[in-house]
Amino acid sequence: MSGPEDQYLSLAEQLTLNFYLWERRGRGWQVWDWPVELEPPFQPFYHQQVYQPPPVDDARKPTFLSSLTEGLFKGSTSYSQTQEIIPREEDPYPLLPVPFADPSPLTHVTISLSPQSKVTLDQAEHFLLNLRYCSQPVAFELFGTHEAISLGFTSRNTDFHQVRQQLQAYFPEAVLSQEHDLLRSKWDDEKQTVIIDFGLSNEFMRPLRTFRNVDPDPLIGMAGALEDLEEEEVGMLQVLFQTARNPWQESILRSVTDLEGRPFFLDAPDMIHLAKEKVQTPFFGVVIRVVGQSQKSHRAWEIAKALGSCLSQLANSQSNELIPLTNDEYDDVLHQEDVLSRQSRRFGMLLNNEELVSLVHLPSVSVQSKKLLRQAKKTKAAPKIALGHELTMGENLHQGKTVTVGLGTEQRLRHTYVVGATGTGKSTLLLNLVIQDITNGQGVGVLDPHGDLIDKILGFIPEERYKDVVLLDPADAEYPIGLNILSSHSEIEKNVLSSDLVAVFRRLSTSWGDQMTSVLGNAILAFLESEQGGTLVDLRRFLVEPDFRNAFLSTVKDPEVVYYWKKEFPLLAGKPQASVLTRLDTFLRPKLIRNLVMQKKGLNFEEILNTKKIFLAKLAQGLIGEENAYLLGTLIVSKLHQIVMSRQAKTETERENFYLYIDEFQNFITPSMAAILSGARKYHLGLILAHQELRQLWNRDTEVANSVISNPYTRICFRLGDFDAKKLAEGFSSFGAEDLQNLGIGEALVRVERAEFDFNLSVPLPSEITPEALKEKQEKLIALSRSRYSRPKKEIETTPTQKQTTPMPSLIEPKKSEPHEKALKEAESKRVRRQEAEPVLDEKLPADAELLLEFISQHPGMFVTQVYKELRLSGYKGDRLKEQLIKRDLLVQEETREGKGGRLAKVLTLTGQGQEILKKSSLLKGKGGDLHTHLQTMLKEQAELYGWKARIEERISRSLESVDVGLKRDDVRVAIEISSTSKAGQEVQNIRKCLDAGYDYVICVCADEKRIPLLKKESRKNFTLREWERLRFLLPSQVKEFLYRPPILGMDSEKRVVSEEISQQKQLLDTTKASQFLGISKNTLYEWIVQKKVPHVKVGRLVKFRREDLEEWLKQRTKEEEKKDFL
Repeated sequence: MSGPEDQYLSLAEQLTLNFYLWERRGRGWQVWDWPVELEPPFQPFYHQQVYQPPPVDDARKPTFLSSLTEGLFKGSTSYSQTQEIIPREEDPYPLLPVPFADPSPLTHVTISLSPQSKVTLDQAEHFLLNLRYCSQPVAFELFGTHEAISLGFTSRNTDFHQVRQQLQAYFPEAVLSQEHDLLRSKWDDEKQTVIIDFGLSNEFMRPLRTFRNVDPDPLIGMAGALEDLEEEEVGMLQVLFQTARNPWQESILRSVTDLEGRPFFLDAPDMIHLAKEKVQTPFFGVVIRVVGQSQKSHRAWEIAKALGSCLSQLANSQSNELIPLTNDEYDDVLHQEDVLSRQSRRFGMLLNNEELVSLVHLPSVSVQSKKLLRQAKKTKAAPKIALGHELTMGENLHQGKTVTVGLGTEQRLRHTYVVGATGTGKSTLLLNLVIQDITNGQGVGVLDPHGDLIDKILGFIPEERYKDVVLLDPADAEYPIGLNILSSHSEIEKNVLSSDLVAVFRRLSTSWGDQMTSVLGNAILAFLESEQGGTLVDLRRFLVEPDFRNAFLSTVKDPEVVYYWKKEFPLLAGKPQASVLTRLDTFLRPKLIRNLVMQKKGLNFEEILNTKKIFLAKLAQGLIGEENAYLLGTLIVSKLHQIVMSRQAKTETERENFYLYIDEFQNFITPSMAAILSGARKYHLGLILAHQELRQLWNRDTEVANSVISNPYTRICFRLGDFDAKKLAEGFSSFGAEDLQNLGIGEALVRVERAEFDFNLSVPLPSEITPEALKEKQEKLIALSRSRYSRPKKEIETTPTQKQTTPMPSLIEPKKSEPHEKALKEAESKRVRRQEAEPVLDEKLPADAELLLEFISQHPGMFVTQVYKELRLSGYKGDRLKEQLIKRDLLVQEETREGKGGRLAKVLTLTGQGQEILKKSSLLKGKGGDLHTHLQTMLKEQAELYGWKARIEERISRSLESVDVGLKRDDVRVAIEISSTSKAGQEVQNIRKCLDAGYDYVICVCADEKRIPLLKKESRKNFTLREWERLRFLLPSQVKEFLYRPPILGMDSEKRVVSEEISQQKQLLDTTKASQFLGISKNTLYEWIVQKKVPHVKVGRLVKFRREDLEEWLKQRTKEEEKKDFL
């Protein structure tokens, strides 16, 4: 057999050989000794050229990957398998690579979309087409670590602006985070690294599989491969691409057809169709790599193989696929450097736009990987209105650009509203703003219900402003500052104080009536109109001591007030001031508070505002009690509003700016708060209001809540809960509820003036201060403030209270001036004439008034609006009937916070006289025998008002027995048994029936109050202490209190786990929980503490109760039930 050098190729074989010599450049296989351009070297293709290939090297030993690569040509006409040799000629299609060398730095941008953001392939295709104008290769990278999976683009600085612009244009919702080089920062040369390049298996004019939509997304598998990476492991898909600038399309079509346009390959006629499909869209030179890096070699291979296997989804069995390429000629070190430098020593594959976009696109909603960075925060550039101000809030970071943002004076005087969950950065923002105001010489006030904020502020006050500090700390027992609430200097101040102070005490009450408003309001007015004045301690004496009151009235200038106390007050039934005294007692009982408010000479708030002082109110509720802290803060807010309103007497240029910061401000709401928000700007008072959630506002005051949302010029929102986020998102144009919920610590969204001017904010931490320096400053400022504004406790306590404030009645010289007596008589005559002009009620009640009275007796606790609705009364007629019954002392109207959402609601209750008249009324005759049914209906309706599901004669499961009324709300079940004529033993059996049926509570309702002690006594003998805790013995009118707020069980039910029970046994109870445990009111508990009837312990200044002590005490009392019923 002759040698191969004597054999020649046929023309067909020569033309086939030429085709593959030209086509090989488009598969991305060849390796060079230097980095090359991604677009293969272009040379037009013509069929007439022939070439003698080099001899076959039969001694070559293939590797695994090289065998896999060369397997591409099995069964096809390839120059490596040609058996015939033609005469030697020059290569008609030499590969002349263009070296790549660009040392310019790289810039990486990480991209994240929200899980709801939709991505289409049309968007991605147009995006890629617009990147054809980039001069250097661009890298698309899906990068995974143990913590997260990120996606982004890397380019040379010369092209970065183009890449960023197109991303913003086609994906405006995407969050772009610019970094210098994420990959290099995570790369570790010491670890085991596997890099696999991929090339085309068949002729490059055969297209890969393409996708028309991203559901499912081709990236799903890639993200899954990166999901389970271990610590210190890295996995990555890297796609380098660069536009192909040469006319490949014409040569491709010539290569697959003969001179007459027929298929060149007779055994592959589909090549023409496939080639035409390939050339429909522009070409790119593309290098596809997968990378695995780990401490262990086998793990690095596993990562790379898992990523590589995902590329099989691009395979088209009838056309082409991607195959791994051997690295025999690719040095590992150089390969790693090429990955980091985003370059290649291989030509890129020639892929069209549709093929490339299958991999290079942003992930769609179908990619559900938990590690994929999708929750990055949306950003927006700050508007000009927030730039260039003296007071800075923080920094705005958008698209890699950071600017400082702040607020101007005019903006601040229109108020600032700050809201966010605890621990999100609100206090840090407030601290930064306060420090700047102090440094800039502004007048500042801070109300801090916790104390921590003020402790930090003290450390940043410069020495030149020490003299301006006024520190009010009620917990500083040795040096109390005087705080006389009952002082005023103008009619405006008097009006504000009288309304706000009444509102403060109303808020502290669970119920409040018109009578209490009248008594307290006129008492406050008496002190405001007095020539001598007084304090809250004197106010208590005024209500308790008739002699003191009568003597004090001689100093009151307003005859209407004097008339009220001389003539009207004695006519009020019972002891109308008792409830007011109870509220005053909770405020004056703690010595810490009493020593503040008993001083007649106190802080001059007008001076504080007008001389730009630094007023710091440290109202630490843990030290002075929660109610006292909130009450003091509310009184201070009211006092400041007084002073602000009095500025009307000054010209606007004379009004100094003052900024008041109130943390947890929902606890300091007064009726004047809404007025401050809407009108304090012209008085030069700027409010900065902070709290945690909207529910806190609506539970306090709906009007103020709406005013807070609508009036403040600036709104700053830190991370919010679901409800608040949805509500407040309406005020932003570029951010939604999801953005408000995904903010990190120190991150906020801000709106200035209107919705369009919204932006993201990052709040910086204040500078650090050493504990020693902080303590030294605090001690200096506390001492300085004490010396200027405080009095020693010994001086206050050793001076009799009566000498500190208003003298005793015997020391007062009653004023008998004729003008005063004359004015009093004139006021009395006016009232008489006014009363005579009013129509006198008939002795007999009108029928509709009797009907209203009867309905209220049958539905105790029903709100007034609901009563009118049930009786089909208009508001006018209902109010008229109600007023008639109130004037005849048949009804009493109370205000309660038991309305929906804790809002104020009015409730009508029959007086004793009203009940007597109702008994005599013919309307109720004949109903005595139907009392049981009547009470069932009444209690069912009452329960439904409070959100309970109620059922009369509710059947007990798997039994023929039933309970009178069954209630259910959430997971709480309540049985109501009505006791009318049954014997005590029978009622005990009914209660046992309910307990055995699994009800959480059993309420025994008795219309006759005298039966309750008998039922309690009998029940004590038949039920354990654990069961007794679940029983209540109530009058019908008392059931509403239980329905509104079911008490917490003092001991765990059998359904709860033992571990929880043991932990609660060790817990110290406060007065609220202890009173609920004992089944008594807090007032009764306080009396027992004073009488030393109940065991208790002192924790600092607080009274606490051990659960086991109370249980033992109850057992002892049970043994004495025969003598006295204590509960």
